[in-house]
Amino acid sequence: MNMGYWRTISSSEKKDLMDEITMNFEIDMKDSKLANYINRLYNGRYRVFKVELSAYYKLQKTHENALANPPLEMLDRGVNQWVDLCNHLNSNKFKKASSSNIVNRSKKYNHRTGSRPFSYIVEKMVEDGLKFSEVNTFEFAYSGNNKCWTWNAAKAQHDEMFVKEHEYLIERAKEQQLPEDIPLEEMPIDDLHAEINIMMPVLGTKPGRRILGLGGGHL
Repeated sequence: MNMGYWRTISSSEKKDLMDEITMNFEIDMKDSKLANYINRLYNGRYRVFKVELSAYYKLQKTHENALANPPLEMLDRGVNQWVDLCNHLNSNKFKKASSSNIVNRSKKYNHRTGSRPFSYIVEKMVEDGLKFSEVNTFEFAYSGNNKCWTWNAAKAQHDEMFVKEHEYLIERAKEQQLPEDIPLEEMPIDDLHAEINIMMPVLGTKPGRRILGLGGGHL
């Protein structure tokens, strides 16, 4: 619990958790879609657990009182993990992020997708071979086929994510030492967290949902 978010946990630690699953279930982790799905499940459960612990922390009224009274769920995980989590919840960085998310949650997103669930649109984007399927879903949801945005703030957020996409692809191309004549759109993406890391700083998060503005049913 010394990591604030699932995405910040090291790949080796995540692999250990994934290996535990394969010991009990016949799961082919080489299947990228399946691995991505399981990663999302872990992300969701980790987030919910942290929310529950955060609520307990707040009930203790003070940071010192929280440190002195760890919840039962943390007793078998070691005192250090609870101390690390308390320090994270008491940090200025976390408090700033929480304040930002409160502001983001107050925003209203009027989309153009009708009754179709966002998960359906994301899957369609993946089938069409789009690398950043959820960013493309955001664009489609709030601008439609005619690219007429429902509000200017959504367009500004999409433009910011588009810039982040481009910067990410350029950086990845340098890391992989790819030939300069290879188009960025043809570059393979093997980082399961790339899109999340692009979207979350721009859109923020919402309780029960991973990313604000993408509905409650996206993958």
